[in-house]
Amino acid sequence: MSGVAGRSGRKAFVPNPAQRNMVRKLTGWGIPQQHICRVVTNPQTAKPLDPKSLRKHFALEIGTGAVEANVTVARLILATILGSPPPPGTVAITNEWLRANLAIFWAKTRMGWRETGKPLDPKSLRKHFALDIGTGAVEANFLVGSLIYATILGLPPPPGTVAITNKRVRCRFAIFLGQDQDGLEGNQRG
Repeated sequence: MSGVAGRSGRKAFVPNPAQRNMVRKLTGWGIPQQHICRVVTNPQTAKPLDPKSLRKHFALEIGTGAVEANVTVARLILATILGSPPPPGTVAITNEWLRANLAIFWAKTRMGWRETGKPLDPKSLRKHFALDIGTGAVEANFLVGSLIYATILGLPPPPGTVAITNKRVRCRFAIFLGQDQDGLEGNQRG
């Protein structure tokens, strides 16, 4: 008996659906493969898989686990910012301060915005966000930017979003975009 599958009479390892699901979730959560190996056992030997066997038998799960987790988180963040229903399997976040911080995070990481400390001209914002610039990722960026702009100026939110009415949040957005609150109130009427 050599201990090698095929020569020793031992059958090749075949992952079950529960193991596949577990590996996909653990990979999505960022657990290193050497740790995942410890919890996936071969029922024939009752021993944990080695990293090579894990990669061989769970290649699809390893390749898609992180992507699926990132998609779920991105959908939850966007739904939270816009005030829309969360994706299945998640819970809505309605705290306006958190919505504002997530909107700023989105604007910095996905839209390339940054805190400059320079005054911002609301007329240029109005012109920029009045454009209909498409769908998909661009539409998401457009909605987030429009929601930030509407919140600062006290305007109705863009269609498909929920207004952020908290005055502290309005101030937070104004600081993020580099304007003081007095300048915003003066420009709101003009």
